Amino acid sequence: MHHKVTWILGTIVGLGLLASLCTSQLVRAESASLAINGGTSCGTAGLAFSWSSNPFAYSPVTLTGSSTTASVSPTLTVVDCSGTGNGWNLTASGTTFTTGTGGTFSTIVSIPTISGWSCSTNSTCTPPDNAGCSSPNDGISYSGSLNIPLGTAPTPNKVFGAVAGCGMGSQYVSPTVQLSIPAGALPGAYSSIWTFTLATGP
Repeated sequence: MHHKVTWILGTIVGLGLLASLCTSQLVRAESASLAINGGTSCGTAGLAFSWSSNPFAYSPVTLTGSSTTASVSPTLTVVDCSGTGNGWNLTASGTTFTTGTGGTFSTIVSIPTISGWSCSTNSTCTPPDNAGCSSPNDGISYSGSLNIPLGTAPTPNKVFGAVAGCGMGSQYVSPTVQLSIPAGALPGAYSSIWTFTLATGP
């Protein structure tokens, strides 16, 4: 009788250990780790931009005796892979329009309309703005339109930008860029060199 009781208790203890072992395998916490480093592969300081092909090739204009405008809507793509969230800004300026035969004229280059920014393919970007990363204001104060100053040595003007926390990833926009043609312009093939500079910070 004594041996029988001992055997039953041993069985109960063995079953308890087995149950404890099985329970410990049902829930197990593992530690996952991942390092995300700021990138520079997309450009200097992790910033890069590009315009669509021949972005400012305006169609020929015929003089009518009145001032007129010429317009193009190129696509601008800005990539911020720095991971800093510091924002960015794009400034622009240009030389005076001239011909190879000495013809020249002063003009105004304006960006009167801007559609909203969109994320590029395979990019979950945070489009630049100053109101939740969705407005086309780009952190820039618009007063009617933005101008690209032209001249001998004009001070560059900020034309696009992203406030801190916005503008990350790859995004694009197609602004309308207008060129004012004065009524007294002489016929000829005119050209101007426009310089755009992308820098970190809004």
